[in-house]
Amino acid sequence: MSGQLLHQLLCRQLHTQHLEETWFVFGGYPIRFSLAEFATVTGLNCSPYPSDDVVRKATVHSHGNSPYWYKLIGGTIGATTVSDIVAWLKADPAIPPWRKFRLALIVLVEGIMLCQTQPVKPSIEVVEIVKNVHFFLNYPWGRHAFSRTLRMIKVGNHITSTASLVTKLNQFSLAVHGFPLAIQLHAFNYIPLLLRHLPHAEEHFTFLDQHIKTLSKLKSYHTSNILQVEYNPLVSLTSSNFISFLSLSHTILITASLFTATCSPSCSPYRR
Repeated sequence: MSGQLLHQLLCRQLHTQHLEETWFVFGGYPIRFSLAEFATVTGLNCSPYPSDDVVRKATVHSHGNSPYWYKLIGGTIGATTVSDIVAWLKADPAIPPWRKFRLALIVLVEGIMLCQTQPVKPSIEVVEIVKNVHFFLNYPWGRHAFSRTLRMIKVGNHITSTASLVTKLNQFSLAVHGFPLAIQLHAFNYIPLLLRHLPHAEEHFTFLDQHIKTLSKLKSYHTSNILQVEYNPLVSLTSSNFISFLSLSHTILITASLFTATCSPSCSPYRR
């Protein structure tokens, strides 16, 4: 993932009345990022949440039984990190299949889709849910990941004002929880010219096609070439986004201070 590209997109946000979506402006075109777009680019389950009662039963251990954490992970609750679990999976091939599978599911959800502040640790709720693999695999983790991502990048219940968001984007480094890679994938989908600066953009390999031990950092995006794409007369988006933008029932105001304070060519690099 390119932190610089993500930061540049976040700097081009619009201030809207919609808490469940955000909009960016690139090259004069508005781009919506909502649950629908998140589901399209990730393929994750974004169906409605189960009822509160069902979730409560899945995330709380029954009376008289100890938390599933002690059986699956062991040690003090909350002390183990996702990195610890990855190390176990690599070092011990003799881990029983039932335990190995559940630990891997926790790594995927907590370490990739729901990332929080470093060091990332599994929550007792997620560990409790994985006891029931069927329920775990059918839980709408995509919706959960989208909500976790959105709350860290726009004004809402977590970031309470535009001024707070501007301050956040002006920091030398910026923490974005959830699955921000989806924003980059969405940008590639709607701004094809950005792919000119993506190494090996023509390749369509997946993890099922080749074995990759580590992912290299994406360092090919910089303020200069992002601006070159933005001001390229050939830049264009699909029309559906623009039509949706015109149909908004709430007034959308461009937050000028947000754009000018954080998107000048000399802005400091974003690091993740």
